[in-house]
Amino acid sequence: FGGSTRTSDPYCAVTLLDAGRDIHDTQKQGQHKKSTLRTKTVPKNVNPIWRQQFMFEVHDVSMAQVCFEVFDDDFNLKNDELLGRVSVPLAQLLNSEGFVDLALEDGSNALQRGRIKIHAHLG
Repeated sequence: FGGSTRTSDPYCAVTLLDAGRDIHDTQKQGQHKKSTLRTKTVPKNVNPIWRQQFMFEVHDVSMAQVCFEVFDDDFNLKNDELLGRVSVPLAQLLNSEGFVDLALEDGSNALQRGRIKIHAHLG
C-alpha cells in the first residue's frame, strides 16, 4: 500500500449507503442508511487476500453506493491508519462480470494508494 516498504496489518471496512433500510448496524447518513462490515485483519502484509463474503439487504440498487476503506490495524490504538478508500455505485459492481479492479485513493489529495479487487452479486 502506498509504495511503502513497511508492513501493515490491513483490514477492509465495507460500507453500504442505501436509500432504503437494512438489517445491519443501521445509522442515519443524510437521507440514506449506512451499514458497515469489516474483514479480518491480515497481519504483516502489504498484499492481503481476504476472500470474505458480506451480505447486505438493499432496497434500491440504483441509489446504493459502496465504500471500501482499507486500514492498518493498530490493535491497541484507537485510530487505525487509513491506507486508501474508493466509493462506487453498487449497480456498477453488479453489472460487471467477474472481479472489478478499483484504485484506492487517500482521503486528502486523491493520490493512488493501491488497488482492490471486488466481486459482487445479487443473492
